Amino acid sequence: LDAIPTISAERAVLMTEAAKSRVNVLKAKPENPGEWLRIGVRGGGCSGLNYLLDPWLSAIYATPTIALTPLIIIMFGIGLPSKMVIVWLEAIFVIVVSTMAGVHAVEKRYLDTARSFRASRWQTFWKLRWPAAVPFLFTSLKVAIAISLVGAIVAELPTGAQAGGPAGG
Repeated sequence: LDAIPTISAERAVLMTEAAKSRVNVLKAKPENPGEWLRIGVRGGGCSGLNYLLDPWLSAIYATPTIALTPLIIIMFGIGLPSKMVIVWLEAIFVIVVSTMAGVHAVEKRYLDTARSFRASRWQTFWKLRWPAAVPFLFTSLKVAIAISLVGAIVAELPTGAQAGGPAGG
């Protein structure tokens, strides 16, 4: 019976820390998420921009965030700004790269058909490219939410003990 208050106290601490992590994820939203969507759409629709952006975005995305964490802490300090950058880095590349892939995923025969009917770039985008990109976009948003929660945990690893919580004593 003596263990019950200890378990509930530990659970209260866990719930408090989980709430803090959730707040960090919500605060880490980019200033203008539509801008990142626009970059993905433009990168997928314009082959030159796609060839320019895709290798860089893929290389940065492939780099583990835990490896970049010391650099981020040096640049932004220990605290909320570094945690927000880590969460943001985890989520934003998934959205941009997936949107680029979705816009680029239109079958060539559909693009050729639209070109033969003299569809403008605007019509081609709204009638072909955007409908092809929407499933990729929503899937990337679902993945980005899950990855941002992992990013919040990664961000808490090097900075979590600085407040002197249960692990810090």
